[in-house]
Amino acid sequence: MLGDLPHRTLSQLAQTYGPIMYLRLGLVPAIVVSSPEWAELFLKTHDLVFASRPNIMASQYLSYGRKNMSFAPYGPYWRNIRKLCTLELLSNLKIEMFKPMRRKELLHYVELIKSSAARRSAIDISAKVGSLIEDMTYQMLFGFKDDKFNLKSSMQEGLSRRMKDLSKIIDGFLEKIIDEHVRDAKTLQGQHRDFIDVMLSLMESNETHQEHLDRDNTKAIMLDMLAAGMDTSTTVIDWTIAELLRHPRCLKLVQEELENAVGLNRMVEEKDLPKLDYLKMVIKESMRLHPVAPLLIPRESIEDITINGYFIPKKSRVLINNWALGRDPNSWSSNAEEFYRKVYQYQHRCPRT
Repeated sequence: MLGDLPHRTLSQLAQTYGPIMYLRLGLVPAIVVSSPEWAELFLKTHDLVFASRPNIMASQYLSYGRKNMSFAPYGPYWRNIRKLCTLELLSNLKIEMFKPMRRKELLHYVELIKSSAARRSAIDISAKVGSLIEDMTYQMLFGFKDDKFNLKSSMQEGLSRRMKDLSKIIDGFLEKIIDEHVRDAKTLQGQHRDFIDVMLSLMESNETHQEHLDRDNTKAIMLDMLAAGMDTSTTVIDWTIAELLRHPRCLKLVQEELENAVGLNRMVEEKDLPKLDYLKMVIKESMRLHPVAPLLIPRESIEDITINGYFIPKKSRVLINNWALGRDPNSWSSNAEEFYRKVYQYQHRCPRT
């Protein structure tokens, strides 16, 4: 019924039946939320009631029994794992540690584009950006680039197979990497090259953490990081480039800002980002129209609740239509589906010509 683009279908239904709808997904009651006002009620006002995740087959097989952050049920385990990842894996210090690697990979990518331009040969920007993000993610997580095993491709192809078979493929890949890190740990003398090294050190010092960490925890969190690091960044870059090509005047403004803030004689550095206000606005506008997750990961109510006269039973699945939120005319404008350059101090819609 929902087709290949369920967020669009649900958005169309919401135009007829309202911003909150009740559906049946087989035997499971589901609530579809399609407006910012109602989303705030579910995600902020009554967030504790809807903080958990439903137990679905994909989460069992692809997150080692719901041991990652994305699919773990709300409770002490989820809170502790989230805190651990924030402090140990995603801190500013850890992100800064990989800055030279990111610069090296980006420089290689830029040189590749310049070489293709000099030869006047076509280049698939989307594919190259995907490879760049994938290489960076692998190096941050595993300490090396893996050209032999395409995990992203395996996961996409596996969606049409049995989840159990796919989980075995991924598990074998991650086990091999962990084994290599365990062997190398003897020569590192406490140095951490990547996220796996950090996780292994946390496994060895479990007395300092409330949760016991084992290999399954590590593999589940690594899959979380892979999913968050690959498709998300690639999708944002793809759509931003597409919108700039559709709006040449916006593209020119971005180019002018880059020339003024960086110049033409060097590559853009991470230290330049605070000066690129208009580029950041363009990216935000692109993400409004083309969110990385059109439908957010389903939530589940942990108890019965009544919100503004609507009774929602325990164990109901809640689907937040993120795509519809970004195009809600009551929150944005009557032309909410058009790409703006009117953000903050910029006063006019960005035309396509």
